[in-house]
Amino acid sequence: MNFWQSIILGAVQGFTEFLPVSSSGHLAIVGSLFGRINQGLTFEILLHLATLIAVIYVYRRRIKEINFKFLLLLVVASIPAGIVGLLFSDAVESAFSSPLLIGIAFLFTGTVLYFVNRLPEGKKDSVGYKEAIGMGLAQAIAVLPGVSRSGMTIAAGVALGLKREEAAAFSFIMSVPVIAGAGLLEIKDIFSHGASGFGFSLLISFLAAIITGILAINLVRQLLKEKNFNYFSYYLWTIGFLTIIASLF
Repeated sequence: MNFWQSIILGAVQGFTEFLPVSSSGHLAIVGSLFGRINQGLTFEILLHLATLIAVIYVYRRRIKEINFKFLLLLVVASIPAGIVGLLFSDAVESAFSSPLLIGIAFLFTGTVLYFVNRLPEGKKDSVGYKEAIGMGLAQAIAVLPGVSRSGMTIAAGVALGLKREEAAAFSFIMSVPVIAGAGLLEIKDIFSHGASGFGFSLLISFLAAIITGILAINLVRQLLKEKNFNYFSYYLWTIGFLTIIASLF
């Protein structure tokens, strides 16, 4: 990767990780435009670690107030994605090389957001075990490229009766243990490349992802006040159809 490719990939990760449009799908598509820069899950996980820092920074006050029950809820919500990651990592990674599957996943995410957007505002202002399990299952589905983690988990929370702002907050915070765990499992692969210049490229992408991640979280929080995810649905449907068409030629 060159300097500008590193910035673009990092910025794409930072923005799309928190906007409900699928960071994994966009990274796979952008990577293909750069001649198949395919770092697989290892490269993506490093960028996810950068966005983890963004989450901790934005929600630092709430994280400081986390109690034992909230920690248990995070554990419960993290189990489904952890199981999928351990058992099906090879199958998931192979999906990154299939634009057709990514396009279909974009369409699926857009449809979910469209229908959830039509639901009334929830009344629950705190997460319970039912909500944690539901959002955890949604997060497990979102390991596939093109399926938005934030979109699916926020959608699950809203569908289970949470207020939109609370669903978003738990969605972002529950990403911390999953991203951290995946990063620890794959960190050895990141350093095994050993090529000079590769580390610098990763550093540039890492910093770009942190900065744009913070901006994206604040943008989502602002958009939640409007209670309208339809624009995301229209965008995902458009890019989904374009990706499918491109995969056929």
